[in-house]
Amino acid sequence: ENVGKANAIREGFLRILEIYPNISWVGFVDADGSFLAEEIASTISLIAEAPTDCDAIFTNRRVSFEKKTNERILRIIAKKIVFTFLVLGWRQHPNDTQSGFKFFRITEALTIALATKFKTSWFFEWELLIRLRSKNSFLNILEVPIRVLHQGDGHIQLKKYPQILSEILFIKLQQIRLVFFRRI
Repeated sequence: ENVGKANAIREGFLRILEIYPNISWVGFVDADGSFLAEEIASTISLIAEAPTDCDAIFTNRRVSFEKKTNERILRIIAKKIVFTFLVLGWRQHPNDTQSGFKFFRITEALTIALATKFKTSWFFEWELLIRLRSKNSFLNILEVPIRVLHQGDGHIQLKKYPQILSEILFIKLQQIRLVFFRRI
C-alpha cells in the first residue's frame, strides 16, 4: 500500500511469480492507456509468437498507425531531449517506454532484477531494463506498434520537475556504471 506505481508493479510481479511459478511471461498494461480495445488481444497474442531470444515486448506509439498528436510543441521538444539524453550511448533500448503494454520473459535475470525495490517512480521501466541488462550482455526487446485513441498532453505539476530531473540523472548514472563497469 502506498509504495508507488513502480514498486506496486514489482510487488505484483513477485506475487504472480509466487502464485504461478511455471508461467513464462509477466507484464502489465498502463492504467491510463488510450489504446483501442482490440489492441489488447492482439498484443497479448504476441507472447505466444515471440521469438525464443525475445526478453521483453513493448508497445510503441512512435511507430503507431496514427500520426496525429495534440501535444504542445514544448512538451514534444522536452520529451525528445530527455529521450535523447537517456539513450545516448545505450544500445538496445525501447523507443517508447510509456505506452500501454510491457511484457517480460521470466528469466533468472528478471527474478534478480525484481529482488530489490525500485529507486525511481517516473522512469522505473528504464531502471528495470538497466537491471536486466546488467545480468545479460544483450537485451532483445520486441517493439510493436499500437494504435492509440489520442495522444493528448499529460499534465505534470511543476513541483514534480525536480524529482523527474533527479530520476533522469540517476538513470543516466546507472547506464554509465553499467557500460563502463558492467555492474549496477
